[in-house]
Amino acid sequence: MISATGKLALAAYNCGEGCIARALQRSRAAKKPLDYSSLRLPRETQHYVPSAGDQEHRARSGQNMALSLPAIRNEPYFVALPRTRDIDVATAARLAEMPVDEFRALNPAFSGPSSWRQHKPTILLPADRAETFKANLAAFEVTGQPLASWTAYTLRENETLAQVATRVGLT
Repeated sequence: MISATGKLALAAYNCGEGCIARALQRSRAAKKPLDYSSLRLPRETQHYVPSAGDQEHRARSGQNMALSLPAIRNEPYFVALPRTRDIDVATAARLAEMPVDEFRALNPAFSGPSSWRQHKPTILLPADRAETFKANLAAFEVTGQPLASWTAYTLRENETLAQVATRVGLT
């Protein structure tokens, strides 16, 4: 059975911590009990928590267990690879041999066309793509082609854009 604290936690998951805090505050002000069944909560939440308890009861008692779940291997699904240089998102996805949209889904911080060294120190990949990525990266680096079409730069203290432009050959 779900404990009183567990019911409040499930209710907070459903309607939010603030909602539960306000319901407790109303009950305190009205000098009512602070247990789950005494709180005035949104209708959806009132039905959500008993439903979760019913599911727990069924699972513990073995009722309605016509469900068969596949075995799950005890191994990591994702791997975080360290990154020391900037790399275009499209290039990283190509080296991992995966679609760009899947790469972006795993690495949402890389919202632009390039992943920035100072922004995120790792690249997250499916574990089965890590070795492919490493091998393709090593082969790509041998060609001497840049991994990124541009690089992010943070101005140093007292440095101007004109100084940086001159250093890199731009007006």
